[in-house]
Amino acid sequence: MAAPPLCVLGARTGSSLATRVITLLGADPGTESQLMEGKPDDNPKGFWEQQPLVDLNDELLAKLGGPWWDMPSLPLGWHRDPELDSLRDRARSLVHELFPDGRQWVWKDPRASLTLPFWQDVIGPMRYVVCTRSPLEVAASLNARDPVVYPWRESTRVYFRLLREGLRHTSAADRIVVFYEDWFEDFDAQLERLALFATGSPPSDSAREDARGFFESELRHHEAAEHKGELDPEIQEGYALLRAGTDESGRLDPGAERAIDSCWLALEERVADHMSDLRQRSRAGWLLAQARQGHLADATRAFENVSRAHAEALARVESLEAEVADLRLALRERESQLAQLHDWLGGMEGSLSWKLTAPLRAGKRLFTRP
Repeated sequence: MAAPPLCVLGARTGSSLATRVITLLGADPGTESQLMEGKPDDNPKGFWEQQPLVDLNDELLAKLGGPWWDMPSLPLGWHRDPELDSLRDRARSLVHELFPDGRQWVWKDPRASLTLPFWQDVIGPMRYVVCTRSPLEVAASLNARDPVVYPWRESTRVYFRLLREGLRHTSAADRIVVFYEDWFEDFDAQLERLALFATGSPPSDSAREDARGFFESELRHHEAAEHKGELDPEIQEGYALLRAGTDESGRLDPGAERAIDSCWLALEERVADHMSDLRQRSRAGWLLAQARQGHLADATRAFENVSRAHAEALARVESLEAEVADLRLALRERESQLAQLHDWLGGMEGSLSWKLTAPLRAGKRLFTRP
């Protein structure tokens, strides 16, 4: 019986490098003809992603309401929605087609950090390699790809959300965290760590030689230290917690994981800018991309739903503001009436008639006591 498949998570974090190394250690990357082709200016040695799985993930995300870099929050149990049954059936068929020989296999797709509950239902138990990297470098890498669709600060937040979702969806599974920077600091130690997790054994001499041949130090194009001052404090703290909480074998301390989750929740509460003009422009770019891929109907519907929800929220805010204004006006009127009553009582107490009738009021109270 084959070992559980390996799933590599991460976007612009060295996930392609980790996936390729795992295949050199013996895992099956799937049908070769279906692997996504590399691009001269973007992962020239290949992404090591199965294109049919990527396409299905894009279709799934479109149905859920957005692209991988700008997804709305999803409710608990979203992956069990009966409306996704046809996609589930297609996903199961694809997995059997792409990985037919029964060997341990490996797959990766940056989108999977968000859609993993769906794939966990489809594939079953998996083991996970969470690839991560300095948020400064991730943002620089995305921004270099397309500065309009991936603004620098927004990209750091996208990175942090994908990290949080990836950790959250794998917290109960067999998992290690791999840092992209460590490949450049100590390649052999990183290779050893990955090999022990993936195969249970150190890498063979031939696998070590092949992995070193694939690895190129000059591939680290984006360090982006000049942007450090722009990083959200929650992201800066979250990455520091991730670093400090991961041991030499790649295992993350549960306490550190909970603290990272708290950092994300604090950032989400503070920022809350998903419908800013910046995001609207980014979504317009996504609509164009979806149109090219044949998902215009789903994309347009999702965009209209988000826009309608935004308009309804604004209308509700305006209604609440009007109610608050009315309540304030009523409060001022009551305060004015109380002030007038107070003045009237003050005048009455000081009047001659009030003083003359004081003995009568006292006598009445005396005879009416129980």
